[in-house]
Amino acid sequence: MRFVDALDPAAPPQGLPLPRRLGSLGRAILALVFAAATTLGAVGAVELWTMPTPGTWFSVLFTVFIAALVAAAWFAFATAFRRAQRERDASVRWLRELGSVTAEDGRIVDRFVNLGDDGDVAAFEVTVEIAGSAAVSAQWEPLAGLRKLLQPQLPGVGSRVLVWRAPGSPRLVVDVLDPTRVGD
Repeated sequence: MRFVDALDPAAPPQGLPLPRRLGSLGRAILALVFAAATTLGAVGAVELWTMPTPGTWFSVLFTVFIAALVAAAWFAFATAFRRAQRERDASVRWLRELGSVTAEDGRIVDRFVNLGDDGDVAAFEVTVEIAGSAAVSAQWEPLAGLRKLLQPQLPGVGSRVLVWRAPGSPRLVVDVLDPTRVGD
């Protein structure tokens, strides 16, 4: 989903509005940090089994706890890496399909908002009804450097939108009017 100043069926998105992800250097540094954490976890587990403890239950409990923390960190890293790869692949396919992308009018029929601890909108999802077609859903997350939004600034149920998609493709982009702009 992307915010636009005007709903223009002649201006298709030149790319998918995707959040910025870590680059190669950032991923490498994060992998090194996780490798160091894995090493520290292994050293801690070895110490648990070689030092006197209140009992075997203590060593088992904390070994499992340390292993779970390390495994969760690696799982999150791998999941984020796979998601970023899927987003890059979708972006490349979108650019290939750009010549066949068409706009369809739609209306928001449902909206779910996820708020952060500070009251700012962390993400929101809308369900859009397209004339003569099934309803589709789209999600918005703030992109790097984008202003923060409050819930009253979001497009409401009944708002008009444009849905961009290539024929036969599951990928789509929903254009909504930028709620921070005042219309003429």
